[in-house]
Amino acid sequence: MIVLGLDTATRSCGYGVLNVNLDASGHRYRYRECGVLTSDFADPVSRYCEIVTEVENLVREHRPARAVLELHSFGVGRNAIGLHELGGALAVSLRRICGDVIRLRPGTWRKATFGRGRATKAEAIAWVRAQLGVELRDNQDDEAEALCLAVAGARWTP
Repeated sequence: MIVLGLDTATRSCGYGVLNVNLDASGHRYRYRECGVLTSDFADPVSRYCEIVTEVENLVREHRPARAVLELHSFGVGRNAIGLHELGGALAVSLRRICGDVIRLRPGTWRKATFGRGRATKAEAIAWVRAQLGVELRDNQDDEAEALCLAVAGARWTP
C-alpha cells in the first residue's frame, strides 16, 4: 500500500510518500519521496489552489491508497483559519481522487508513530533518519513530520 502524509502550514505543505507492507513481523516501510510544496501568492485562495493542485499531481504520480492530513485544533486568528481552510480544501480534493483520507490530530499521530503524543520536530527528524534511513537536514521538519504522518496513517485502523 502507498501512503501519502501531508503536514500543512499556511504557505506550504510538507509531504512524504511511503510504500507500506504488512508481514508477520509488522509494518515494513520503504521511502519513496518527500519534500515541501510552497506558494508565494499573497492571496490565500490562490495560495491554497496552487498547493492543492500540486498535491493532486503527487496523487496522480504516486497513486496512494491512503492520504493522511494533520488536523490542527489550536489557535485563533488568520493562521489558524488558514490552516483549517487549506486542510479542508485538501481533504475534499483527496477524497475525490484518492478515496481513503484520514485527518489526525498532532498528539494522535505522534503517539501512533513514537508511542507518545508530545514528540518534538527534532525527534521526528531523528526517527525518520533511524527508522526509514532517510537523511534529512535539521531544518527539514515539514518533510519529517509528513513521513511520520504517513507511518501513523498506515498503522491507523478506524
